[in-house]
Amino acid sequence: MRDDEKVIELLKQLYGNVSNLSEKDLVNILYEKCAGLEKQVNYITSLLENMNEFFLTYDISGKVTFVNKRSLEFLGYSAEEILGKSVISFVHSEDKEVIENQMDCRLLQGLAGCYEVRLMHISGEPRVIRISATPIFENGIITGGSVLGEDITERKRMEEELRESEETYRTIFENTGTAMLIVDGDTTVRLANSQVEKLVLYTREEIENKKSWTEFVPGDHLYVMRDYHFSRRKDPSLAPSAYEFTLLDRLGNFKDIFLNIGMIAGTPKSVVSMMDITEAKGIERKLAESEEIYRTIFENTGTAMLIIEEDTTISLGNTQLERLTGYSKEEVENKKSWTEFVYPKDLEMMVEYHSWRRKDRDGAPSSYEFKFVDRYGDIKDMLLNLAMIPGTKKSLVSLIDITDRKQAEKHIATVNEELEAALEHLKATEDELRHQIILLLEKEKQLRFVSMHDTLTGLCNRAYFEEQLHRMEEGGYDPLGLAICDVDGLKLVNDTMGHDTGDSLLTAVANVIKNSFREGDIVARVGGDEFAVILPNTALPEVEEACRKVYEAVAEYNRNNNDLPLSISVGFAVRADSSRTMDDLFREADNSMYRKKLHSSRSARSAIVQTLMKAIEARDHITEGHAERLQGLAAAMAAVLGLPERSIVDLRLLAQFHDIGKVGIPDRILFKKGRLTPLEYEEMRRHSEIGHRIAQSAPDMLPIAEWILLHHEWWNGEGYPLGLKGEIIPLECRILAIADAYDAMTSDRPYRRAMAHEDALEEIRRCAGTQFDPNLVEKFAEVLESLRK
Repeated sequence: MRDDEKVIELLKQLYGNVSNLSEKDLVNILYEKCAGLEKQVNYITSLLENMNEFFLTYDISGKVTFVNKRSLEFLGYSAEEILGKSVISFVHSEDKEVIENQMDCRLLQGLAGCYEVRLMHISGEPRVIRISATPIFENGIITGGSVLGEDITERKRMEEELRESEETYRTIFENTGTAMLIVDGDTTVRLANSQVEKLVLYTREEIENKKSWTEFVPGDHLYVMRDYHFSRRKDPSLAPSAYEFTLLDRLGNFKDIFLNIGMIAGTPKSVVSMMDITEAKGIERKLAESEEIYRTIFENTGTAMLIIEEDTTISLGNTQLERLTGYSKEEVENKKSWTEFVYPKDLEMMVEYHSWRRKDRDGAPSSYEFKFVDRYGDIKDMLLNLAMIPGTKKSLVSLIDITDRKQAEKHIATVNEELEAALEHLKATEDELRHQIILLLEKEKQLRFVSMHDTLTGLCNRAYFEEQLHRMEEGGYDPLGLAICDVDGLKLVNDTMGHDTGDSLLTAVANVIKNSFREGDIVARVGGDEFAVILPNTALPEVEEACRKVYEAVAEYNRNNNDLPLSISVGFAVRADSSRTMDDLFREADNSMYRKKLHSSRSARSAIVQTLMKAIEARDHITEGHAERLQGLAAAMAAVLGLPERSIVDLRLLAQFHDIGKVGIPDRILFKKGRLTPLEYEEMRRHSEIGHRIAQSAPDMLPIAEWILLHHEWWNGEGYPLGLKGEIIPLECRILAIADAYDAMTSDRPYRRAMAHEDALEEIRRCAGTQFDPNLVEKFAEVLESLRK
């Protein structure tokens, strides 16, 4: 179709049949329409050009086809520098890939999209803009897109400054060195720092938006502080901004607190700073007690006592001074000078003493006599004792009326000595009293600790544990978990290695259990080998996780320690509310633990025995292969005697581990050079009984347990531990006794050199019928002869 035909077709669509119109009419119609369209285009272009928002268009290849003035100002480029350039070329390098993918994806799907992007100003400065990208359609086909944007650079900068400001205030809040709270108008604690956790013994997660500050204040302070709280929110001046109160922590401990509080402007919230002054208040109370003691002493010395200032004013006097002067204390204190009570003849000397003493403490006598004048003009002979108060210009003066002494000088001298002795005694008594107070406080602290803690492990004891269970009985701590932990194999360790080793094992177990639970959980040793843990406000999954950590900690300990392995059976129970008693909860946890123990106790004993077996193998280097040689000799004897193969295997095992009980004998005895003392020998003899108990705990060694017990029995009944004799002693023990004695005599030991073969055999023959089975001795001699050939 020709162009003119297309135009006519278009006009038909617009105006119907145009066949009756002239060419001139058609031209006029087209001209009018074009003029109207041009006017609309100019109007839209003017709107876009002068709008306050960033606006540009781009073609299907992403090149800019239109840009308005606001966009030019935003980017700092001229229109010529932007038109025809890729939109992506003005995007910050870190945002290009994301924006390019977004635009391509949206453009292909014909969808609009909104996102933030950084565009680069001509100066190199990145600027943030929030854009809305929309596809442009022509005849249903996407030919490009438009971008409408809002400059949010300043807003983003302000947001960043706000974030930094909040972070700064949060850091200050966290690091003031005091416990800080933000409290809402309804008394809820909205925010708390780490110092609050230490003070109240709750975590921030347990406090923030969950607890009211009133939960930490006992009743006698609560009513006053609630009045303060609500009055302050009406008018801050109606309540004090700083005061002291008593705080109650999670464990029921009372603490003295100094509080500072201020309202956050424009809100019902207040910021609270709390300082623990418990120790300071204790010192303050002790200081008050001390001052009261000194005041009592000052009042009851039996003499007139006064404190004199540098300007000679009497600042303090006791009742004896009232009697001496005739004035009341109110008439004297801070109103009169001591010079008013001195006879004129003595005044000049005493004023000089007063001045010299304040320049040099030793510049004037501390005790002398002078004449005293009272209110009524009566003159009295007075003995003055004076001392400077350290760190001040004040002096402490004692006045004794010695008028009568002047009539009997000797008697007065005696009284004077007694007074001086009394003063010294008072000082000594004061020092002793102070010392006794310190000792009593320390003793009280020790007794309090001992009354609540297990002395071996340092954990809480059963009494404290039961006290806490009773305290939590009525609820307030639910859901509440209870874990029972029992040490597997402790009796075996105590019986074989001694209670010191068992105590070390218990200490290791205590550390493992304590470190597996939270700081607020109550961990206690409630029996010889039993531990218990109370987990307040803890649901079943958290209790299970805590018990799993115990097993992980035990495994970690056993990987890192070559000593005796730990094995702990752990049972637990959880109650949802106070409808279940603590006795029920304890019984369920205990039963759970015993079910675990059924599976683990045997393997625990086996692990301990394996450790002991390794220990005896490690010690065999002292006797240079004694066990191996003994196996060979015993097996050869068994073969000659025609014992079955099973007996030979057990006899070899006996030869290897007959002395396993020596792991329970101290090295100082086992490796002693020289003869053992009677007590040491008795200790050494215990090794066969210890070995018997160990073998009974190991399934592989159970067949030889009795032989280990009896391998030191003598043919004549003078052996140990049971004193068996003759053929009542198992054959295997009689064989081992001969082979063991021979190898011991022909091997070097720490306390002697090895004997010759002939000498050793002669000694064995000599002991035939007493220590050894005489029939087996000759068989053994034949075996040795055969082996030597």
